[in-house]
Amino acid sequence: MPGSTRIIPLGGLGEVGKNMTVFEADGDAVVVDAGLAFPRDEHLGVDLILPDFSYLVDLEKPVRAVLLTHGHEDHVGALPYLLREVRVQEVWATRLTLGLIKSKLDEHGLLRSVELREADPEGPPVELGAFRAEFVRVANKFRSEITLIKDEQRFSASSLIDVLRANLDKGATAMLEARGSDAEAAIARLEELLIEFCDRKED
Repeated sequence: MPGSTRIIPLGGLGEVGKNMTVFEADGDAVVVDAGLAFPRDEHLGVDLILPDFSYLVDLEKPVRAVLLTHGHEDHVGALPYLLREVRVQEVWATRLTLGLIKSKLDEHGLLRSVELREADPEGPPVELGAFRAEFVRVANKFRSEITLIKDEQRFSASSLIDVLRANLDKGATAMLEARGSDAEAAIARLEELLIEFCDRKED
């Protein structure tokens, strides 16, 4: 079991788009999502906005895997640009998302540059070096979205809630309040559900 896990957001916190997070343990790195953002009115002459890949470029070992949660551009759009700059062993996604990224990689001449693996939410966990990933279906506007549970370095419900509370930006809080919901009450309810889920996993 890893002694510690480093979590490094390269995008997607406090902003819309560029969703990309690095998980590191015992020299292995796993990346969740590789999204882009679209330019706003003030970005004259800019076509796409990408995360900063320089941290991954400087890693001694190739990235063990990129895990894609679903096929929206803010989660997969930067993948071709990532593969041009960073050594990646595998890309994991559901069948629908794989179909979308195959055409994208083919367009960039990168279809054979990385091993593409199908994630099965009904299947067993996947061993990825120091990590074990379990794919779980969740509801979203995008059909066939999955979330991930990294199992070797287990995170408690309270630690996950701390991360959520620290990164709940003003826009998300305002959206909850506009719908008649209280952000703290919503987080408290989520914490109850997470604790219940974690207890079931322990059993």
